[in-house]
Amino acid sequence: MPQCKVSAVLLAGGEAKRMGRINKGFQPLNGAVLAEHVLSSLKHQTSDIYISANSYADEYALRFPFPVFPDIRYDFLGPLAGIETVLTRAPNIEWLFCCPVDTPYIPDNLVPSLLNNAITLGRTAAYPCHNGKAEPLHCLLHSSVLPELTAYLDAEKRSVFRFLNSVDAVEVPIETEDDSFINLNTIEELRQAEMKQTSKDSIEN
Repeated sequence: MPQCKVSAVLLAGGEAKRMGRINKGFQPLNGAVLAEHVLSSLKHQTSDIYISANSYADEYALRFPFPVFPDIRYDFLGPLAGIETVLTRAPNIEWLFCCPVDTPYIPDNLVPSLLNNAITLGRTAAYPCHNGKAEPLHCLLHSSVLPELTAYLDAEKRSVFRFLNSVDAVEVPIETEDDSFINLNTIEELRQAEMKQTSKDSIEN
């Protein structure tokens, strides 16, 4: 398989309505904030990282050594707008792996698995499927999809899954732990995840 450069975007530009519109990525979980958990995994799987953030762009820029891009479109149009922004403002990207800030347990082999399947099948996009459930927000996109993405957003379409279908993305089954793609949308879910991890650590030790 040819060597390919894979960049990553941490999707942190949402409004976090179910968390009271606070900075979701800076909420603590087991000794680090959510964003740190995700970025730690991305560092091991990708060559460079970008952050998509809107309301809290300055906070991300101060805390992390990665380029931070607010959406080039207005009105919080969803993750596709953040992806479009990164592909537009960072033109040297070859492949872009997308990951929400509220999913701290992504598998360590996720990006290589998606890339291998996309290249093998000659596709420009791939996304994981875990336990029969598609995970489109953890998609891998080739930069060549940018014109189609822009046209899709211009047509006032927002669904990530439908966009992936429109570019014939490959669905990749991923065998991993049940919590690998869990997303933490509320403070209560954060605390439950923390207690679960604490209990798991005590059993293992």
